[in-house]
Amino acid sequence: MNRSYYFKHSNEEGPLGGGFCFLEAQYIQTDLIVFRQLDVDGEKYIASNRITKHEQKFTVIDNPAQRNDKASTDWLPHPSICDQPIQEFAPSEEVPEITKEEFDFEWNRYLNTTINEWKLFKENNPLQKAVLGRSCVYYPQGVIININNLFFGIIDYKKYTAAFGNRLNIDVRTYVKGYDELNQWLLLDIEN
Repeated sequence: MNRSYYFKHSNEEGPLGGGFCFLEAQYIQTDLIVFRQLDVDGEKYIASNRITKHEQKFTVIDNPAQRNDKASTDWLPHPSICDQPIQEFAPSEEVPEITKEEFDFEWNRYLNTTINEWKLFKENNPLQKAVLGRSCVYYPQGVIININNLFFGIIDYKKYTAAFGNRLNIDVRTYVKGYDELNQWLLLDIEN
């Protein structure tokens, strides 16, 4: 696994109209790609692990240099989901590096806002259970499947494309194989 880098910057022009943006990124080849993003303004949050309530889309920065290269876009957010202008990400004086502990503090504070719902969701979706959902976005970690608009699942690209091709926004039947506590996602598979 690649080393992660963490950043924080002021976010006056962000989707919340203020506060800060926290980023976790990793180099893939020569590009710094964001894996987790959290916009925070007081007790308001927008995070890359679920669809934003007010905009009904996923929020994450990708690298515009990669967008026209079909071979390398399978791990980027799908343009039809991220319909806001794509922002280039590069560390700078305005986007200083922070520690993993600083990022994790803010990320965990955010996750705690839905911890009770997450526990109930896991109880209702035990291992091996078949779940129906809709594929909605390619992420660096895999294909995101919308289960109930609050919680999502993730499935490996190769398994997804072997079963469903490169199509997104289709209904899919998958099985729970585990839980990603870091993102509050179901880990999904095609076979039980």
